[in-house]
Amino acid sequence: MVVLGGLLTVFESVQRSATFVQDRSETLDEMRIALNQMTKEIRQAQEVKTTSTASRLEMTTYVLGTQKTIVYEVLGETLRKTINTAAAAPIQSNVVSTSLFTYTTDSAGVIQ
Repeated sequence: MVVLGGLLTVFESVQRSATFVQDRSETLDEMRIALNQMTKEIRQAQEVKTTSTASRLEMTTYVLGTQKTIVYEVLGETLRKTINTAAAAPIQSNVVSTSLFTYTTDSAGVIQ
C-alpha cells in the first residue's frame, strides 16, 4: 500500500510537470510567431510615428503590398496589434513588462 501511494505521488508530480512544460512551450511558440511578424513589419516600415513610446509602437508599413498603419501596444499584460482602425487583436498574453520598445533618432531627429 505504501509503495502504491508513493507511485501515485510520483505520477501526479510528473503529470503536473508535463502540463507546465506544455503550457510554456505553447507560450514560447506564440511569442516566436509574434516576434517574427513584428520583425517583418518593422523592416518594411516607411515611418515610425513620433507618438511611439516604450509601450506603444506606431508605424506606417506594408501588409500584402498595401500601405497600412500598424500599432503594437502593451495594455496590462497583453500585447495587442491594431491595423488601421480595426479592433485591436491580442497577439501575446502574460507580458511581464510594458516597456518593450526602444528608439533612437538620427541627426535630423528621425526615429530609427
